[in-house]
Amino acid sequence: MGRLSVEKKEAKKEKIIEKSMELFKENGYHATKVEEITKALGISKGNFYTYFNSKEEVLYEILDIMKEQRMDLLHEMDVNKDPKEVLRDFAESHRHFFLKYLKRVNLQNIEAFLKDEKIVLHIEEVQDILIEFLQKNVVERMEGSKNKGYNLRFIAEFIFISMDAFFLDERLTEKLEIKRKYELTMENRIDQITEFIYNALK
Repeated sequence: MGRLSVEKKEAKKEKIIEKSMELFKENGYHATKVEEITKALGISKGNFYTYFNSKEEVLYEILDIMKEQRMDLLHEMDVNKDPKEVLRDFAESHRHFFLKYLKRVNLQNIEAFLKDEKIVLHIEEVQDILIEFLQKNVVERMEGSKNKGYNLRFIAEFIFISMDAFFLDERLTEKLEIKRKYELTMENRIDQITEFIYNALK
């Protein structure tokens, strides 16, 4: 009976998380109030606070779930491939996850978001894991990187930050319907990025 009760509690908690993600995506994290989450679920505010002390705690749970999903994708990647293929797989995987991340959280006020120490710590932790992956499985495996005396951690960070900035820019230009002066499919763009970085590191 106790086990069933725990399972029911977990199911209710998951429903709150799922509905919160849905509302954050539709209305934005900052614009969504606890009352809107409870109303959409047909539960009382007291019921919400049985599982979470605040809306921020729901966000922390969502970020933890996304972190686990990101790590799972990373572990599924075949790191025994040629480093160029590993780089391409990473870029493709990161693009999909990056866009999913932006949609799920849907921030209108990034400055306020980044004032939360827990969130900053989460971002730093995930970034560090992804940068280490790039350094170990791409940068360190390229002979040119070693022979030219580069700081390999710096190069891995540069690649990662460049990808983040590019995908964020793609998202913004898509939302604002800005026309680019080139016509390339996203697949072609990923290929160009991969080719450019690979040739630079050779």
